[in-house]
Amino acid sequence: MSHSTPLRASLLSALLLAGCGQPAVGDDAARVLRLQLAEGGLQVFTPSRLSLGFTVETGAGEPVAGLTSAAFDIYEDGVKVSEYESQRSIQPRAHRSRMYSLVLMDLSGSVLRAGELPRLREAALAYVSRVLSEGGDAQRVAVAGFDGRGTLRTVVDFTGDLAALQAGLDALGVAECTVNADCAGNVDARSCAGGLCVDDSTNLNGAVLAGLSALDAAVKGDTAIPYRQGALLVFTDGTDQAARVDAATTKQAVQSSPLHVFTVGLGGESDEAALRAFGKDGYESASAMAGLSAAFDTIARRVAAMANRFYVLDYCSPKRNGRHALRVVANLASTEGFTLSGSLEESFDATGFSSGCEMPRDGSANP
Repeated sequence: MSHSTPLRASLLSALLLAGCGQPAVGDDAARVLRLQLAEGGLQVFTPSRLSLGFTVETGAGEPVAGLTSAAFDIYEDGVKVSEYESQRSIQPRAHRSRMYSLVLMDLSGSVLRAGELPRLREAALAYVSRVLSEGGDAQRVAVAGFDGRGTLRTVVDFTGDLAALQAGLDALGVAECTVNADCAGNVDARSCAGGLCVDDSTNLNGAVLAGLSALDAAVKGDTAIPYRQGALLVFTDGTDQAARVDAATTKQAVQSSPLHVFTVGLGGESDEAALRAFGKDGYESASAMAGLSAAFDTIARRVAAMANRFYVLDYCSPKRNGRHALRVVANLASTEGFTLSGSLEESFDATGFSSGCEMPRDGSANP
């Protein structure tokens, strides 16, 4: 089985992303592939087509993109299914999958009064641009801000429109406020972002919880796309001061959520311990605003790769009756001379299967 240079390059690119706060792993973990069936990932269509949605990563947890149908072997009841007996197709970064990412920016007084909002906007825009350019229609991005208040401020709702995201970020200007309804009970707040007064405190813990909730709702709400995932990116230059939610509650919510969470801390006043705990999929730090774009870009590359690690494999089963064991094996030759391999296993009922199976057209679920 041959594999082209682009496939090897894509694997190398995936492995180079390991610096995103991931724990060190041994060589054995890096030499295997991990295939994971998505929720509801096995579907059966008459007369005899099976469709599997799954992700591919290395054993070290690094996403693998760019695999073609030649990289996959299908076994039924331990016997390899011949390509001559069964049509098959593989859709990398399938039309049936979508990645939602929410960029959550600290807009408390420390960022605004330090005059750092332009650089923060620049970093956020770089993130958005890379994710959309590499993910295409499989990506949806939203931007929101938080300060000391108990709610998030939506800057741009989930969209795949880069121009709309840029316009929303550009609208976050800074001004001095004298009278604003949002300043009621907070007369000392004079900083503004986009015309709204800012509570100078920082509700970091509560913002992460609210971000998870908003992202979860978006992921679950897009019922037209069968396979969906979400990534939350949290930036702050400080620590939680509002004490609306304790850190343990937020950490538990993060760990129990199926969503991916990345964090970025700026400067010496950010709570590195909390951000590492919250950033279960990656933590980046920047000692100064000048390094913020690089931190955001590192996470953007990983989020784009995570979206591209998704595949949908369709094939026509030659079985015509009974229940059967299904095994899908992926193999990829590395540039170091060894082969990475992994598999997933499921079962299916072929009762009533017949001839006439066709592959789906244009990425749709049905022919």
